[in-house]
Amino acid sequence: MALPKRNSFLIGFVSAFVLIAGYFVWQNFGVGGGVHADSPDGQYSLLAMAPLSPQSGGTYDLQLRHKKSGDVVRQISVSVTAPQTTVPLRGGGGSIEWDPASTYAELHVDGTPVFRVWVP
Repeated sequence: MALPKRNSFLIGFVSAFVLIAGYFVWQNFGVGGGVHADSPDGQYSLLAMAPLSPQSGGTYDLQLRHKKSGDVVRQISVSVTAPQTTVPLRGGGGSIEWDPASTYAELHVDGTPVFRVWVP
């Protein structure tokens, strides 16, 4: 019976490290989807993002932009506690409704207003 070569340990160690690192990267990599709506006066745009599948905990990310300049006016990230689930916004799970005077926008999740973003 021949003894294994000395560098086979190194190859095994590196392979195990790559597999473990790949697993942790995959676990922490989140794919999201969202909804988008423009203000009635056409000056602002609100984008809301959430994970594509329901999660225990998670975050909702909201971004209010000025359409003409493209500047981010407000950026909000709201974390949900672990017993609650983050609802996917795409496919009817969420919508954005603007105030007719364009003073604020609300993110509705499953038909219920959850967050309100005021326009400066």
